[in-house]
Amino acid sequence: MSFNAATRTFSGTPANGDIGTLSVKVTATDGSAASVSDTFTLSVGNTNDAPTLANAIADQWASDGNAFSFTVPANSFADADVGDTLTYTATLANGDPLPAWLSFNPTTRAFTGTPATGDLGSIDVKVTATDGSAASATDTFTLNVGTVMAAPAPGAAYLLSASSSGTVGDKHSSDPSISADGRYVTFTSGSTNLVSDDTNGVHDVFRKDTLTGDIVRVSTSSAGVQGNGHSTESSISADGRYVTFTSASDNLVAGDTNGATDVFRKDMVTGDIVRVSSDASGAQGLAISAGSSISADGRYVAFRSEASNLVADDTNGRYDAFVKDMQTGAIVRASTNAAGVEGSGHAGTEQQSMSADGRYVVFVSYDTNLIANDNNSVRDVYRKDLLTGEIVRVSEGTGGVQGNGDSQAVSISADGRYVSFLSFSNNFAAGDTNNALDVFRKDLVTGELVRVSQSAAGVGGNGESENSSISADGRYITFTSAASNLVAGDNNNTWDTFRVDMITGEIVRLETGAAGDEGNDPVMTPDGRFVAYRTGVNNWDQTFVVDFALTYNGTAGVDVIAGKDITDTIFGNAGNDLIDGAGGADRITGGAGADKLTGGSGADTFIYKFATDGGDTITGFVSGTDKIEVAAATFGGGLTAGGAVSLVSGASPAATLASGQFLYNTTTGQLYWDADGTGGGAATLIATLTGAPAISASDFTVVATLPPLVIDLGGDGISLISGVSFDFDGDGMLEVGGWASPTDGMLALDRNGNGVIDNGSEISFIGDSAGAQSDLQGLRGFDTNGDGVLSAADDGFNGFSLWRDANSNGVSDAGELVSLTDAGIASISLTGTGDPSNQVNGDIIGYTTVAMTNGATVQAADVMLNYGGDQSAEHFVFDSIETAAVQVAEATHDLKPMPMEGVVMAEAFDFSDLTHAIGATNESGGSVVEFTWAPQPAGDVPGMDAAHLEIGAQGLGMLDYHAQDILQSGQNLALEGITALGTDALRIG
Repeated sequence: MSFNAATRTFSGTPANGDIGTLSVKVTATDGSAASVSDTFTLSVGNTNDAPTLANAIADQWASDGNAFSFTVPANSFADADVGDTLTYTATLANGDPLPAWLSFNPTTRAFTGTPATGDLGSIDVKVTATDGSAASATDTFTLNVGTVMAAPAPGAAYLLSASSSGTVGDKHSSDPSISADGRYVTFTSGSTNLVSDDTNGVHDVFRKDTLTGDIVRVSTSSAGVQGNGHSTESSISADGRYVTFTSASDNLVAGDTNGATDVFRKDMVTGDIVRVSSDASGAQGLAISAGSSISADGRYVAFRSEASNLVADDTNGRYDAFVKDMQTGAIVRASTNAAGVEGSGHAGTEQQSMSADGRYVVFVSYDTNLIANDNNSVRDVYRKDLLTGEIVRVSEGTGGVQGNGDSQAVSISADGRYVSFLSFSNNFAAGDTNNALDVFRKDLVTGELVRVSQSAAGVGGNGESENSSISADGRYITFTSAASNLVAGDNNNTWDTFRVDMITGEIVRLETGAAGDEGNDPVMTPDGRFVAYRTGVNNWDQTFVVDFALTYNGTAGVDVIAGKDITDTIFGNAGNDLIDGAGGADRITGGAGADKLTGGSGADTFIYKFATDGGDTITGFVSGTDKIEVAAATFGGGLTAGGAVSLVSGASPAATLASGQFLYNTTTGQLYWDADGTGGGAATLIATLTGAPAISASDFTVVATLPPLVIDLGGDGISLISGVSFDFDGDGMLEVGGWASPTDGMLALDRNGNGVIDNGSEISFIGDSAGAQSDLQGLRGFDTNGDGVLSAADDGFNGFSLWRDANSNGVSDAGELVSLTDAGIASISLTGTGDPSNQVNGDIIGYTTVAMTNGATVQAADVMLNYGGDQSAEHFVFDSIETAAVQVAEATHDLKPMPMEGVVMAEAFDFSDLTHAIGATNESGGSVVEFTWAPQPAGDVPGMDAAHLEIGAQGLGMLDYHAQDILQSGQNLALEGITALGTDALRIG
């Protein structure tokens, strides 16, 4: 309020806070400063203000059969009027009453109820806040009712003991060991049909590549000569490069004359093999050595040996545990007490396991003098710290109670804290009355010992358990057991393989083998995701690996999906889904609909194949840990696979470039994609990140996808496979990705007219129609008569072909590529039906129909295939000066001698059967280098013709074509000067 003295006027507009009574004094003063005053009362009355929406009500999720409760937050509405009380009502958005299952308490503002299956779907609920003067404000939120999706079973088992072409081994296979990522698995087998020229009639050690299917024999000499004695007990390094094993062969290394089994380490990259069971000077052990365990980096190897000449003062005449440093050659005995005194030699030492860094070794021993007060006269488990010399007994109950039965079969966590083992002791766990081997886990920090071989309810197994393996963090333990009461439905009366989650207590059984037998001898990757084991197939034990990472595939409606604390792949598909990945590095695709996505702990990835799939809410996003993954092909805006994105952040972010940019509102947490940048197109909301966390451009990943049209030729539905090598992005290099199954066909167009389909542009048509976001939409660019179908009435119809890649090799082999007319295809409808779904190897955007010339109609799918980066060219570059390197190359690759000035050998595109490389004459003072290689064996990975190598030569390392300059690496070879010589040779020069 203000007062104008000249006009004697009071003026102003009171607010709600000014309601009440004021006493105002007015004073009149003359020129002599004499004055008189009067006071009057000013009363400010209330004019009603309508309530307002202060904070929008968040969307909610309920699940059928489960009680739902939600209270509207008290700060959702505000009323400026002092003392005004709001009353609340709730209806559907159109004013209809709430469904019968849902009630609203206007006093507590609480919604409650239990929806049934018939209530599935999404409803919009309107909440109205009304003041005493009947003025009101409203807000509407979406209540989604879905079904809680049951956890899927682990993936199907992958056969390891099979040849590269898939032939099952013809003899027993066992004792698997697995790399950290699950890609490589080694095992022992007596089979003679896993690799060619296996004629030694003994057990060998093999390594299987589960990504490519390739299998190689490990137990050979550096020159590739097969061992002449049994090889067993393999252990593989984290990256799969180094493999240790036990062998009775005396021809794997020179000077093997001890007549005993030895431990060897094979380098799977160079082919080099060395004997581990030797002293620091390299002298061979003079007695049996066996049973190795390798550190993660392959540097340290633990093994047991009866040899007395590996270290000084070995006089106990029994097995001891040793650790060899393969870098320095140093060897130490682990089975000594803290003062370095050797074991008493009562019965020696067996069964060892090593921590990831090689610091800790656990082993089993009858020795009684390794620690004080060892008087139980049974076999115990010990852990030795090779850094400090400390040794502790593992097989003790909580509180230090020593076992009253033998303990064995050890496995140690990556940091050495947890150890799993077997024991006959019945005084470790209360109520242990089964008189059988049980599995236990010891925590060497807290001293806690728990029984593992029990049901989720804590009931001990009613049969023996064996062969434990522990994950890197000690959380997961696998083992085999004859018990039938660990999980429900175990009625096969045979040994089973189980995996236990030590945090949740969950126990699961691996799937049965083809003959109904269960798995044995399980080993596990450090993260607990992959478990390799053996089971019966075709009357022989074979080795398998199973992936415990779970894939959830939602429906077209509302789904409520809760992942597990391991790597989950979750597809919400259509509908407003509620997804929580829980622990692990999860990959979450909400799909269409306004989804609420939570990654949980772990490095999670939120995937958007289309910008129009946005509008989600992402909770708990952690910058620098979690990722937002987008597809270059469908987002457009100049995004490139593997490239960086442009991100503009601020309170009111706006595009600054003419190309696509992400816009992030740091106040609201809303993330937009502006495909045309400063152009006139509107930005699309991708997601709202709750809490508006700070994010950066490095939190985004741009991936590659390829959208072909896949036709269901087999009538069995559309399915996608993985692991096919093809030039998806047209850069001249092969990538590995998803693919149509051998029973389906892909629409193809030989754009370059070379008679084959050799790059992604020839099976993808998304770029043939402006604004297309799928192959089906892109094909509209060929609909020259505008009738909505692709048929002979369109000008380009006869140029299309149908490619059925029968052998899934990514090459349009003879007979696989036929015209649409010869394939019996009359027309393809260019109108999609929707119904999207997700598969691990790609996404099905929708479906359409294909009319056949015989009157039949088949289904086709609008597909988006996932694919990875270029297959790197694995190259070896040598100069004639490097004679040792040339000899290694000749031995590794079985090459003929190369008497030349310079030579380049390459294995681009897995050219593992490159047989020889020759560089010959001088031309104008420079050497010419020529490549030749053997024809490709049937069924192998394609790409062994000169045309492929000519394109792929950019992966080789060269600065120019002179032989003396060939010894370079990491450079890209320009294509000039490369000539194909026939179909199986190449010339540079």
